[in-house]
Amino acid sequence: MKKPGFLRVSSAFVLIFLLLPALSAQDITQSQMKWGIQTAYYFPHQEGLNSRSGWDTLTYDISPLPGTYLPLSDDQGRELGTGWGSVELQGWLDNTWTIPFLQGDGALTKDNNLQINTKWSLSPVTTNLDLSFSLTPIAFLVFNQGNMLGTGWNLGAPNGLGLNSDGTGNPETSALPGMVYRGWFSGTFQFDLAAVLPEPDEWKHVVLQAEAKMLYQVFTAAEDDDPWQFQSDEGENFNGWQFHSSTVLGYMIPDLPINFAGFIVETERRLGYASTLSTMAEGGWGSDFTKVRLGPLFNWQINEDNGLTVLFQCHNGIQYDDSSVYYNYFLNRRSTGESYWYFDRIALAYTMKL
Repeated sequence: MKKPGFLRVSSAFVLIFLLLPALSAQDITQSQMKWGIQTAYYFPHQEGLNSRSGWDTLTYDISPLPGTYLPLSDDQGRELGTGWGSVELQGWLDNTWTIPFLQGDGALTKDNNLQINTKWSLSPVTTNLDLSFSLTPIAFLVFNQGNMLGTGWNLGAPNGLGLNSDGTGNPETSALPGMVYRGWFSGTFQFDLAAVLPEPDEWKHVVLQAEAKMLYQVFTAAEDDDPWQFQSDEGENFNGWQFHSSTVLGYMIPDLPINFAGFIVETERRLGYASTLSTMAEGGWGSDFTKVRLGPLFNWQINEDNGLTVLFQCHNGIQYDDSSVYYNYFLNRRSTGESYWYFDRIALAYTMKL
């Protein structure tokens, strides 16, 4: 199977890897190993059924198939709502090496470095290995290149990895059906108000971080027009490129256990072929839809080696018309061209330095 995007990303990864021996002569100033646990509770909602005004309120009720529902091919339909929601759980272990690189004498270049990070993640139904590189050529800008290789299996309702292309809306559940590769390039702009004020002090750390990321993903068992599920998600992944962005505006709080409070906005959309499959303007299922997740976040520095991050996030969703919202297979649904918002999740991430 020809995967030109995959080959381009892999070639760039190999090029960076070949440059590592030249960097090995530099003194590694820091090597930091950490482990952590991420968990989240996803609140139930009825997928826009009661949100014609634009907001889907929390509900623990389940809306059964209406008597007027007509099955379509292998799609036997779905109830709307998830009862008591769902839970996400993942543990990880990583190590970061920091190497001085392109350092100068000025304030903008004195801390320039290259960071190399390896990470192993494990959830109940998936496992991933990551290798990433972060280059800081100037204090306010960071360039990143990352690679992930993962696979999954099935534990009943949670399904780690499988094709979602048979028309039923229920992804295949075979164990270890293939591998997922994700490669990305990103640039991050970071700004700290205290660094540019005439009289900086610890009370003036208003910070901004904005990242733009180009990501390529491929599931080895999927053709380009085959949707697939990974990490028990909605099963709407396609091979190809995506654009992601993340913006955080916050305040670093001195002398308190909660040392950071901020607001984060994240976006995700398909690019290229996958984005044109069934667009919102054509009344399709929304292949060109831009997903947005946003909300406040707080970091509690428990002590020098332990920290806890808490996020409260809302999400947007595609508003489907009444005649198709009950279809289980997302390719059979038809959007109204509108979107709605719902309270998505509470997420916790605990980190411990080793």
